[in-house]
Amino acid sequence: MLLGIISDTHGLLRPEAEAALAGVSRILHAGDVGKPEILDALAKGGKQLARVPGVTRGVRRDFISVHEFSDIRSLTYISSDNVYGRNIVRHGSKVVRVNTYKYVTNTASKYVLVYLTADNLMTDEDIVDD
Repeated sequence: MLLGIISDTHGLLRPEAEAALAGVSRILHAGDVGKPEILDALAKGGKQLARVPGVTRGVRRDFISVHEFSDIRSLTYISSDNVYGRNIVRHGSKVVRVNTYKYVTNTASKYVLVYLTADNLMTDEDIVDD
């Protein structure tokens, strides 16, 4: 399973974000969706989509058509680490920041490390056990 994490779309799904999520099978939107149409766009191609509480007011009612994977119980932001100058390269792009999240399912908890470029695009992620 390849999990994509996105948040703060605020009603706008940028082409760069859509391209970064093209190869994932599951997407977790961590809040501030903005418009329900964003969720429809993210779920294209049969991708499973989940969301965590804290979405934009009014959007929650429109989640019924979105397939949610029930095994994720929570997503917690842990940290954002500046790694600029450490020469970390993922998929040909220099990494300047690593964001860490913890998600809990019905059977386990895992950490997701999200590698970001200078323009805040995700270039890679790792999912590691507790």
